[in-house]
Amino acid sequence: MGACSGHALALEETYVIESDGLLGRGAHSKVLRGRHKQTGDLVAIKMMFHSTMVDQSEWQEEIALLKQLGPHPNIIQLIESYETEEYVYLVMELAEGGELFQMLVRDGAYSEAVAQQYIRDILTALVYLHEKGIVHRDLKPENLLLTSKHAGRAHVKLADFSMAAIVTNKRLAARDGLTWAYCAPELFEENYTEYDGKCDMWSLGIIMYILLSAVHPFDPYGRHSKDTIVQAIRRGTFTMDSESWTDISSQAKDLITRMLTKNPSERISSQEALVHPWLELTDLSSLPLQSSVRGDLTTYLKAMHQRFRVSVIATMAAARIASKSPSASIDLKEIALEEDRKNANALRRAVEKLGSEEAAQQYQIRFQSLSRSIKDPEFAMADDMIKELLNKDFSQNEIRQLLHVGCGRIIRVEKELRTGVKEPLPAINARNKVTKMKEKRQRTVTSSLEATYPNLEVLHMKSIKSLHVMLRDKRSTHAQFKHYADRLMRILAEEALAACAVDRCTVWTATGSEYSGMRPNNNVCVVSIVRAGDSLLDAVLHCSPNLAVGKILIQRNETTVEKAPVLFYTKLPPRIATYDRVLLVDPMLATGGSANMAIQTVLQAGVEESNIIFANVVSCPEGIRAVFAAHPNVTIVTAAVDQELNESKYIVPGLGDYGDRYYDTTY
Repeated sequence: MGACSGHALALEETYVIESDGLLGRGAHSKVLRGRHKQTGDLVAIKMMFHSTMVDQSEWQEEIALLKQLGPHPNIIQLIESYETEEYVYLVMELAEGGELFQMLVRDGAYSEAVAQQYIRDILTALVYLHEKGIVHRDLKPENLLLTSKHAGRAHVKLADFSMAAIVTNKRLAARDGLTWAYCAPELFEENYTEYDGKCDMWSLGIIMYILLSAVHPFDPYGRHSKDTIVQAIRRGTFTMDSESWTDISSQAKDLITRMLTKNPSERISSQEALVHPWLELTDLSSLPLQSSVRGDLTTYLKAMHQRFRVSVIATMAAARIASKSPSASIDLKEIALEEDRKNANALRRAVEKLGSEEAAQQYQIRFQSLSRSIKDPEFAMADDMIKELLNKDFSQNEIRQLLHVGCGRIIRVEKELRTGVKEPLPAINARNKVTKMKEKRQRTVTSSLEATYPNLEVLHMKSIKSLHVMLRDKRSTHAQFKHYADRLMRILAEEALAACAVDRCTVWTATGSEYSGMRPNNNVCVVSIVRAGDSLLDAVLHCSPNLAVGKILIQRNETTVEKAPVLFYTKLPPRIATYDRVLLVDPMLATGGSANMAIQTVLQAGVEESNIIFANVVSCPEGIRAVFAAHPNVTIVTAAVDQELNESKYIVPGLGDYGDRYYDTTY
């Protein structure tokens, strides 16, 4: 582990900071993705601002503590540090998988067994820290990072030691710098200095509670103010009686209870927790948790993001005041008051309408429950049931949210309910006739392409067509788009893998009968055309986790009329030419420029053209023709063929920028 200080030039001589590589931002710092110029290794560079630090020794203490730690498989490592007049740079190990909770939201449903794996990783790191006499003090979801984007391969690494303390120093906890929603009750006591690793165990108890139920134990509705939550934490009372806990093991509940024990002397230690019976269980259910199926963790993260935003706004404003007037008295509550008022307005209006906060919270729960039901495309209901559901005391804005997915029948019934006018049957039939004519015209184009190119495989399943409708609706929220995209891509992934190498085999069934068929050959390398391709890569790895992986970064030059592709980065397995098939994945096949460049890159690595499979969610005739004109022996597997490209070279009707909609980076 090295360390140097001086000019920013020293950092620039060794590392390249990616222009679009922002990984995170806090009140005093931001974290950027970087790359070592000589080795090509990716790193995370934490950039701290001198101007926002009240105590300039903070970063020095963090570096000194990180140096004491040494390497550990569940702790992010410091590589080296730099200091300039304006900034301090900490070059850290990069956790490719991002934040734990964000990955769980991205991947969808997860089980108690998966939660057990992550809690074990965190406890392993805490035992290591506590045995060295170090308390993290700021354990929260944002500081739990993953080594891989693929859940089956990922391990948790503990990050951000800016608030860590050495127990032997017995320093007073700096409560203003801590994340109060995860703080142990003793840290809110005046002049309390005798803290130890037990405060980390309280924080982990809250994290585990959220992991299994998707709600905060001391703020189950996600509506309480900071003061209300702090008071609840100091009381230390919580329940596990909701529906989300029905299928959770008794051992898990016991561990949480022992972690969330108010008296620190009676609270379980990290060493004791690591050998708790829950972590010894090997037969935990692999069925998805109810809360993860409903997507409750997404709702929780949005609420936490808003609270974090308020905190950052307040802290940065305080820093600006301090820099202009060092003697000024800074009240963070006053600075954040306007933000708090904004957040409270909706609840206040609901309370005024319904008479009490409890009624308002129940109203919110009912709305969210109905929203989940009505948005499910498989939720079959009669027209009169739709009317009954819609004829409630919801606002028009809320009804629009309920209808956001755009189910045609529900929209029609809602319109009838609102206007009192039923659309004439001839008008409905005429509209349906136009729709069918468009579909027939599109089928003709697709059939013509399939007849021309025998290596083109278009998926015609009803499930694919249904999911495409949900994806293409511009009113679909990010969570909805991602949900349907993941479902569609897993079907596509299975079909693409089936198009790769397969072996003929015969098996014996459970009834003692013989059954012959084809078995997938795992001698396949999947190569993602990042970044949108990574979403389809994850779907392939979900179906077949042990495949080799490669990455190619190609971006369109939006400044040119042709939108010509530019190759930025290639990382392929050294033995890629020895695999039976190479599966290239990119959700969109538009002009064919990026596809041909990726195919050419793989060919230059020694792969035979006939061994390349290219899978995508949506393609258009122009792109298909361009690929087969240049590489006639490649196989294309696509979930849809759209009509054409517009003047901006986007597929129409299409579904917009796939990467932006999937990763929620549309601004």
